[in-house]
Amino acid sequence: MHTLITIPFSHYNEKARWALERWRVPYRELRFVPVLHAPAVLLATRGGRDGRADKVSSRLSTPVLVTDTGERITDSAAILAWVDQRHGTAADTLYPTPEVAALEAELGLELGPHARRVAYGFGLERPDAFLAIVRANVGRLQAAVARVLAPWLVRGVVRGLRVDAARVEASRARVLACFDTIGARLTERGTGYLCGDRFTAADLTFACLSAPVLLPSRDEGFGATLPSLQPEASHAAAPAAAALAHTLRDTVAGRHALRMFARHRGPLPGAA
Repeated sequence: MHTLITIPFSHYNEKARWALERWRVPYRELRFVPVLHAPAVLLATRGGRDGRADKVSSRLSTPVLVTDTGERITDSAAILAWVDQRHGTAADTLYPTPEVAALEAELGLELGPHARRVAYGFGLERPDAFLAIVRANVGRLQAAVARVLAPWLVRGVVRGLRVDAARVEASRARVLACFDTIGARLTERGTGYLCGDRFTAADLTFACLSAPVLLPSRDEGFGATLPSLQPEASHAAAPAAAALAHTLRDTVAGRHALRMFARHRGPLPGAA
């Protein structure tokens, strides 16, 4: 049994979950609130020695996969590649060509951090809704702790991800540009997929990394609870977040991401 340490509503963490569940690899998921995840990651990565920092993450970032042999794998792309190498075949590998890994890496830089910043920028405007998302994704004890420590946790997220009005707006522009680029690529190729005529790690990655701005539900295939597009829900998305999600869902790229979730991922157990 493998152990996956996550911030459950993170789009990078969804990528690791999807990889494991695609090939029915048994694992247990340890879910944590942002900031409160740090001690678990430190423990799993032996004080951070096995962690890996890059342009968009630190040595304390999730996901972290601890395999049944004790190997520590950090970074969602590394986890996806590890699972694919051990369980994929020539017929269903997610990396049939070098082009796939190149586009996966590009999306990890051009979409992932910017979608995340936009989501937090909108989400932290409504602390009660954010805490509702926390309650829906972690246990009661951790949710209670998060409520007590909410101001400190929010400051930690804002500082760590550099969430401020100017950067959120700049990231929003980057997200829109990425959706335009992906939409043009899909239209030009006309195969229904980003690389070749089959589902690959590029499609999986785009679907996952677009989730913070598309806000797919569990019914639509996302493996955790995100802000809801139903305005009456207790964890309803902020109006600006919902407006952006509806806009992006009506683009070529947005429809592609939702189609990948529907066709290759969900709905998942626990969906309504």
